[in-house]
Amino acid sequence: MTSNMDLFLHTSKPSFEPTAVTKAASAQLDEDPENWPREILTELFRAAPETSDYTPKVEMLKVDDEQGFGLGVIVVENTTDSALAAARTAPQVRRILVPIVIKNHMLMPLDLIMMRNGKMLPLTPHGLRSSLFRPETFEMTTEDWGDTSLYNQFYPPGRSDNDFGAGISQGIGGGTQGAVTFIQGPGMKLSSAGRFSMLQSVLPTILQPDITKLASEAQGIDLTNNDVLLRALQLLASVEKTARDRASDLLDVALSTAPVHAAQVSYDDAKEMYVVKRASRTAYRGPVSEYMTRSQVLKFAGAEVVAKVDTDGATTISPDPVVTTEVDLDASKWHAVHKPGIYKVKTVHGKEMTGWVIPDLIDLDGTNVPMCVFTNGAAAMVQGAVIGAHVASAVDLPAGPAKGTGCFYAAGQGGVQATVPVLVQGATEEQAGGKSFLVTSITGEESKVRLVPGLNKIVVSKGEIMMPSTAKFLPLSDENMVALVDSTDMITKTAADATVRAIRLYAADDEGVSLEFVNLPKLASVTAKRLSTDDAAFVLALAGASPKLAHNKIAQAQLDTVMVPGLLDVSLASDLIESTRKIASSRSHEVTALRQNLVKEAASLPDTMTVDAVLSLGFINSENVRMFVSNTPYLEKCLSKICELVLASRLGLSEIPEFAAARAARALDETVQGLKALALRDASEGASAGS
Repeated sequence: MTSNMDLFLHTSKPSFEPTAVTKAASAQLDEDPENWPREILTELFRAAPETSDYTPKVEMLKVDDEQGFGLGVIVVENTTDSALAAARTAPQVRRILVPIVIKNHMLMPLDLIMMRNGKMLPLTPHGLRSSLFRPETFEMTTEDWGDTSLYNQFYPPGRSDNDFGAGISQGIGGGTQGAVTFIQGPGMKLSSAGRFSMLQSVLPTILQPDITKLASEAQGIDLTNNDVLLRALQLLASVEKTARDRASDLLDVALSTAPVHAAQVSYDDAKEMYVVKRASRTAYRGPVSEYMTRSQVLKFAGAEVVAKVDTDGATTISPDPVVTTEVDLDASKWHAVHKPGIYKVKTVHGKEMTGWVIPDLIDLDGTNVPMCVFTNGAAAMVQGAVIGAHVASAVDLPAGPAKGTGCFYAAGQGGVQATVPVLVQGATEEQAGGKSFLVTSITGEESKVRLVPGLNKIVVSKGEIMMPSTAKFLPLSDENMVALVDSTDMITKTAADATVRAIRLYAADDEGVSLEFVNLPKLASVTAKRLSTDDAAFVLALAGASPKLAHNKIAQAQLDTVMVPGLLDVSLASDLIESTRKIASSRSHEVTALRQNLVKEAASLPDTMTVDAVLSLGFINSENVRMFVSNTPYLEKCLSKICELVLASRLGLSEIPEFAAARAARALDETVQGLKALALRDASEGASAGS
């Protein structure tokens, strides 16, 4: 790293950069701590002039005037003059914290924002606006649910190689060891969550000159103390010989990153090898077939699928079918849930699930509120109403340790009663037996839930919720949140829509299957109208039907004409290539400006997730920019983690150079904002074209 490198160096950016960012630097403070608050505010207004629109307040948590050490925060709040807010008894405000670190009377740069349970961002005009504003009718602020504990937020972050992953892993191998856990590129590969997910995705679209440039910049970096960066560079070196020299060569390769929606495994007796046929619904260019050895197929699809191929022949698999059962067109079975039990429910996208629904949740003040909680152990939702079809009642609810977010519930003669979702802050043992839990509601209200032996119903007294000692906790922290249908009109509409996109099957003269496509024009244009039973199963799986449903329908078609509704059309790769070329030609300079070459900064980062995000920024091009846009949430997670490292380095984590982490944070933030701007512009132009 050159000695004259600016801590927050900014190259010229395209028009989507809203304002220039001032340079952050350390500032000398007076020896008298009494003068520090005034000097800190002066430095804040110099480093971030936009904060002068508010009334920031300095709160020092710890001061050592002999050592010239100080620790605190600047509280920046967004208040409102709205008549609605003024009418509230306890109006809520939006609040952020700017960390203050003082060493030897030197104020460290005021360039970080803390928000929402410790999430961190660089202090920029955009970061300030996004964290303080949420425009709504009549007023600009809404209730926040952030952790107000300043002490906890100032703990240096732990350094771990456990990353959160990119959210794209999907198991389809039947749950056995070695099953499919990651669908990416030319096949379905095993991969642990978060292991260079961005780099793995971008590999097929890397250009040779970019790898050469990275190798040149990496020369002289000591890799002996950073095994994470070494592994990342080894991964990039593995594609150096196959990388393309020109961006135009990448279009076909970029399509290989599309997710696999249907695959079929069979065995070729002549070649004594397995044949894997696969296709993507989002970038369809015809089925792609590949010969594999037994060990390769085991890695690709898992032992259960291979065993089925060995006994039954060709086997069709699909990672995430949208139609798994017969579509129920009779909306009379569906109604608003008013009693707890097991129900079939539907997501707003038409997917059917079965799980527990508990209506009329109990608020912390003891009143019943019109809210329902749904859970099936994998997906969950809390919303005002849930439409369901009753399945059963006498089935035990899932339960887990009382930690994180969830609902306390108790079963009695009147059925199951549950509290509104709460965040468990801690637990204590009661002297008279039982336990008590300190909880916070999603609106920030604090209360206590007590489990009292001998109690047979829920009682609220003096701001505490007393429940029977048999009460249990329904955890919701680790479940996927899914929006459910909340109106019978939506059930009717879903049933009607399900019949719009369909495939009609009937027996062909040659023991095959004839297909008639209903409102699936793209799939119909690239698919033969008469197929073998195996090929027909593959097409149905590609359109979103589960393999089991596909085979059942094909068997029924041998006797009578059948309909498979609720399917999805494909997006042709040729259409994607044409649209991508148009966007690339008009946005090439903006896409190039998003690049960040940060290999030297990556050498100072300690974990896989941050190194993965920082290195991937050097490979953005017109062919993969859509992939970067879709992974913006992952990059924002990495940005928050790097900001934590910046603060940790100022608090004593000497292994991480502050300047390197700070530059990586600012560069990643610039790229994230640029990706969002491109996505918004693309969506706006698409809407204009559609109208």
